[in-house]
Formats: sequence, C-alpha cells, structure tokens
Amino acid sequence: MASLMPSILSLCITGEQRHASAAVTDPAITDITSTEERKQLRLVFGTKVIPHPDKEAYGGEDAFFISNAGGGAMGVADGVGGWQESGINPAEYSRTFMRIACHYFEGKTIHPVTPTELKEESSQLLAKEADASSSSETEADDLQQEDFQKAADMLTARGALAAAHAGTRLPGSSTACVLRLNRVHGTVDTANLGDSGFMLVRSGRVVYRSPILQHFFDCPLQFGAAPDFSESTDNAEDAAVAELQVQPGDVLLAGSDGLWDNCFDSEILQMLPSRAEGAEQAAAVIAQLARQHAQDEKFKSPYIQEALKQGYDVPWLEKLSRMSFEDGKIQLGTLTGGKIDDITVLVAVVTEEDVPIEPVEPQAAPTEERDETQTGATNGSAQEQGVTVSS
Repeated sequence: MASLMPSILSLCITGEQRHASAAVTDPAITDITSTEERKQLRLVFGTKVIPHPDKEAYGGEDAFFISNAGGGAMGVADGVGGWQESGINPAEYSRTFMRIACHYFEGKTIHPVTPTELKEESSQLLAKEADASSSSETEADDLQQEDFQKAADMLTARGALAAAHAGTRLPGSSTACVLRLNRVHGTVDTANLGDSGFMLVRSGRVVYRSPILQHFFDCPLQFGAAPDFSESTDNAEDAAVAELQVQPGDVLLAGSDGLWDNCFDSEILQMLPSRAEGAEQAAAVIAQLARQHAQDEKFKSPYIQEALKQGYDVPWLEKLSRMSFEDGKIQLGTLTGGKIDDITVLVAVVTEEDVPIEPVEPQAAPTEERDETQTGATNGSAQEQGVTVSS
C-alpha cells in the first residue's frame, strides 16, 4: 500500500548546515579545532495510566505516546466509549491514532490501517500496549542522529493529527492532543481536538491551558473514519493550535478527560515536579488523585460543576431526599461526585543539555591566480570584488 508520507530527511537544510558549507578561506582565522558546546532544550517524560475499573482487562480506551524525536514529543487520545454498543473496541482507534502520530514525528513510513490489516498482521493492541507508540531504548538512540533531529524540527503538531486521522481507517473515534518541542525556536508546538488537553506551568503558575473543544456539553470534537465507518468527523483544521515559548524548568502536563474532569488546577500544581527526575512520580500521584476524586460520591468535581452550569442536576424528589442542614441553613441535594473514567497523565519537564558543536576544519586559501578585474578591486562592495556571500 502506498505510503502517506515521503521521507523527510532530504527536505531539511537548516541554517547551521548552510553556514557550515560556507567555509572561510583565510588560514589565519580558520583553525577552529577545539570542541565547543551549546545548550539545547529537551523534554524528560513521566507517564501513568489508570484504566476505568470496568475496562482493566483490556487496558481502557485511552492511548498515548512519548518520543525522543527532535527535542521530544508526546500525545494522548481518548477513544469514544459509545462504539462498544456496536461491538467495537474503542481502544483500537485511539491506539492506532497515537501510533501513527508518533510515527509521523519519528519520520517513519506511514501506511493506512484498516480492519483487514489489523487482523492480517495480528496487530490488535493488548492492554499492556497502551503506550505501544512510545520509542524504545534502541529507537531513542537512533533518533539522536543529527540529520533526523534537524528534519524533526520541521514537523508540526497539526500535521501529526492530520497524518494520524488520514491513516486510521478503522471503526471508532477519538479525541487527541499532541505536543512537540521545537529546539530551533525554543518553543512547544501543540494541537488538540476535543477534551483531552494540556497545560504549561512555569514557577508554579499556569502559563497556558488548552481549550476544551466540544459540540455541546459532554460531546467533544473527535476524529473518525468518515464516510467509511461514521457519518461525519471533525478534522485537524478544527484543532486548537498554539506555539508556546518554553525555558528550562517549565512543566508540560497532558492528559485525557479522566484527569481534567476530576482534578482542579490548584491541586495539580502542588504535585508537579521541580526537577526532571520527579516526572514519573508526579504523573503517578496526579493520576492517583484523579482516581480518588472520581470514586468520591461527595466530591464536587470540575465535571459536576460544569454540568450544573449547563443546567444539569438531580430531579426535585432527589433534591428533597438529599436535603441536609449545614451552617445553620437547609441545603437541598444536588449533583456531586467525580466521573469514573480512564485516566492518562503525561508529565514532561523542559531541561537543558550540552550538545557538542562540530569543529570547522581549516581550509587552505585558493592558490589559483585571480582575474585582473578582481585583484584590482581593492575597494567597494563584496559583490564588486567578485565574492559571493552566503547567508
């Protein structure tokens, strides 16, 4: 089957490569043989998934990836559970979507995935493969190659969503959120569609939080394989995109709605790591807090508070049956509790690392005779002297 994406390695020539090709010809100033280093940003990840209690056997319907491509990339998707009523495992769509998005960032060949291919290749995703798109140790080493790293910096988060949407030709649908560190610009390129999302935190303060995109309450925008298996679909063009400046010490937190529906930002901020080494533990404790709130019938969760704003509440008879006396006042019963769901938490800490700068080898000055018109031009512009300047 034809590939959806050609090799990207031949498409990128960065400024560094152009400058390296424009060698200086004066021996007096080209003896640059000492090894120097420059600072470069990179993401360090921590992840945690807690499936819905009723879906633990197959790992739930969330999916995610993390990758060392470029300066680092990650994504999370939430398969729409309603497909179960049609005998479809929603996890197949979300996990395939995340795998293709990861392949896009890593420059791998992308082929459309159909139900027939899933069966023929025995690639049905097991519960333990919820993060099947993540780079392995070997792949992470391969991704350090300089040519690929420079090419990866050209890719976009919206492009990853578009590639994954085009390649996932399966019954099902899913929300999705992807982020990629652009080391060239020192920014994070992001795209999210639906109610999976992320936030950027700096010095304990929320700098940016992705918007929730939904058709109406509890019905998020979502990707699907239309018209093959669904009547309609939202697209990558509908996603919310942002490019955010980042610096060492910043923390990116991404998650499915199982996180955002059950935890307030003020709680999450207290659990974020101050160092990269704490990313894994932070993801675990945040996910556990979300599960604790989800199971607390008296907790006034973000999900319930939004439902009340939208006009949802318990019937009047139930309001009366739940009536209580608090602070000297009669309080009618109301909606309370968390939302039981799959919970996926991704924590990425922006770090700075030293990267060696390849020395420029000295080159001898040209020995051939100059044209008289060039030797005689001792004054004037560089162009008048026959010198080509490469920027």
